[in-house]
Amino acid sequence: MKQNNRKKAAWIFAVTFLIVLAVLAAAMLKTSAYNHTRHHADLAGTAVFSERGAQAEGISVTAAPRGSTWTKVFDLYDEGLTEHNYQAFTYDFTFANKTKDEVSDFVFRLGFRHDAFLSSAWNGALEIHQNTASGEAVAYIPDLRDYDPADYALNYFTVDGETLIAMKDGDYLVYYPSTGMNAMEIPIKANEGTTPGFIMYVPIGASIEDSSLALDFTFHRLLTGEPLFWVSSGTMSSSTNPSRPSPASSMPRTPIQTATPKE
Repeated sequence: MKQNNRKKAAWIFAVTFLIVLAVLAAAMLKTSAYNHTRHHADLAGTAVFSERGAQAEGISVTAAPRGSTWTKVFDLYDEGLTEHNYQAFTYDFTFANKTKDEVSDFVFRLGFRHDAFLSSAWNGALEIHQNTASGEAVAYIPDLRDYDPADYALNYFTVDGETLIAMKDGDYLVYYPSTGMNAMEIPIKANEGTTPGFIMYVPIGASIEDSSLALDFTFHRLLTGEPLFWVSSGTMSSSTNPSRPSPASSMPRTPIQTATPKE
């Protein structure tokens, strides 16, 4: 009898072990697929520049211009203008991770609908795309603070000694986040964020709030963050630690004898 029980227990353990291995393998495959999935979101500027921001599969994107009284005269066509007609704004783009996983990578594209002049950017690198008379001009700039127009075939404008990259309707920039120790923007940990920024000149009274923003990003999830991992762990734990009757319940019961009253 005991030998049959042992065989049965061994058979149950073996089957359970195979099930656990299958579930664990499924958890590993699911986690790997999740970590290699590239997510994409097209976000309207009206949402991005709103107080609530735009939402994209666990990431919120909010852009806000800082207050500015910094204006200059942009005499683009040598017309002898003397009145200030362009205003500088600092735009902070905040990418907040709303998930329990890390954002392992992200890249965003900012498309322009109106004229703007790019003065500065910090942390990451930029890829500028301009529509020119000779076709599309593309330039990768590792750090805009070190920009030298002689090194790139881009349209630019200089005012008061400041060199500005001209962005027109249909032009766009691609932002690559910094991985340097001084300004590390990826990964973005769970429930944290990062804020790259730009300084741009736009016509007084105008803004870039009608721009479009396309976001590509990936997450990184630990195996322990996959629910199937805990299913396999719980199943294995149950099979190796079967419930046993408590000592009290296994003790033989003896009938309670009561004394018979004497007459």
